[in-house]
Amino acid sequence: MIINKIESFNQWREVARNLLSNNIPPESVHWQTENQNELFGKTDENSKKTKPEKIIKVNRDFVELAKTVSCYRCDKRWSLLYRTLWRLTHGEPYLLKLASDDDIRLLTKMEKEVRRDSHKMKAFVRFRKVEAAIAQSEDTKEFYIAWHQPSHFTLERTAPFFARRFAVMNWAILTPDRCAYWDGESLRFGEGLSRQEAKSETPTEDNMEDLWRTFYWNIFNPARIKVNMMKSEMPMKFWHTLPEAQLIPDMLNTASHRVDDMIEKQKENNR
Repeated sequence: MIINKIESFNQWREVARNLLSNNIPPESVHWQTENQNELFGKTDENSKKTKPEKIIKVNRDFVELAKTVSCYRCDKRWSLLYRTLWRLTHGEPYLLKLASDDDIRLLTKMEKEVRRDSHKMKAFVRFRKVEAAIAQSEDTKEFYIAWHQPSHFTLERTAPFFARRFAVMNWAILTPDRCAYWDGESLRFGEGLSRQEAKSETPTEDNMEDLWRTFYWNIFNPARIKVNMMKSEMPMKFWHTLPEAQLIPDMLNTASHRVDDMIEKQKENNR
């Protein structure tokens, strides 16, 4: 049985309910990827609903886990989620508690990576002011745009954070997968933009970047610098969108001198 490409958790949930209602095991389902559309063609007729959906009770923890894992950038996530759902509803109700199980171990890893990627978006997105003409809105004096390249499909789960935090701003977050738009009242999503396409939408400089650089320079502690850890927490692929990242080479080069200055000042204070 062939299932057309799934693109969201809600779409997967609807298909999974239908499969369970028809008692179709995981090994009988092929979850089609985008590159396979031409090879397999349309959805198999056998995958269409043939029985009324029955009520299927699933642990709430699994639902939350599935919502998060659905954002993981791997087509195999859908088959893994359905296999786990099948096991939970066919004799293994306590499966989620088996940390040593291969499926659960993989799902947990995927969940952590998605949460981490969402955290990175909150930390590394930088808005830049755009003129009203660029924003294509005559009644908007200030509009802000940010470009970000997440590792997973985390924009839609993370965008509400920015809507709450920057509620009075009109902004857009552009990513290769999807774009988020906030007009001060509602949040909507559109098709993604490549980095090249986004460049035409994004200004090069504004006063906010100077503030970010000043703040970042002042909180930088040269005595506690760990380059490898810094790159782990702030991957270099994000540096081109972070105004403060432009300061990193100079901060690293002057770190030892700044540490010496800190030691001298501490000695003077202790005298």
